[in-house]
Amino acid sequence: MNRTRNIAFTILLIFALQFLCACNTDTSQTSGRSDVTAAETTLGMHLQVEPMIPEVIVIPDTMPDDFAVYFEFWINPDQKNFLETYSGGIQKDLVLKGTQHSEFGAERRDLEAIYARMQELSIFDLSGNIISDSVQVTPNEVFLIRYRIDGHEYQVSGDGTTELLDSAEGRNLLAIMEYLRNYMINTAEYKALPAAEGGYD
Repeated sequence: MNRTRNIAFTILLIFALQFLCACNTDTSQTSGRSDVTAAETTLGMHLQVEPMIPEVIVIPDTMPDDFAVYFEFWINPDQKNFLETYSGGIQKDLVLKGTQHSEFGAERRDLEAIYARMQELSIFDLSGNIISDSVQVTPNEVFLIRYRIDGHEYQVSGDGTTELLDSAEGRNLLAIMEYLRNYMINTAEYKALPAAEGGYD
């Protein structure tokens, strides 16, 4: 009878030890995880994090009220020609005589025409510096177009090699550059600025 009790006690002791070892292993695995938060420990579950979805910018068909353009072109980076409709200004490179700046106010119909031309040439699909890496032009005229649509800023640029690119992007960017330059130099404000003296070789 005593032997039977001893065997039963031994079996019970073995099960108790196995249970305690299993509990310790589970606790050590949980405490060793670097991604277990206090909330998980308290709630006993993993929190689900929703993935971030990139914002999709839609360009409106009609010109928004905050549409503005900054257009500049230069050979000497210290003496840029520019036209900007954000606050209203125009500047001319006078070469040997520095630069001359004047206030400028764009009419809404002019901005609407620029917006429509940019849409027609798919400029809103372009970004970055669209130039050729295989050829060089001297002197090299660089240009940049920055614009605002619905509070978002966009920018695209090019230089004298853009017209040498055999791509629709290069041709369209060159076309809008020439459109903006012609618009700029034909404004009354630009024509009132002094004539340039000298030139670039």
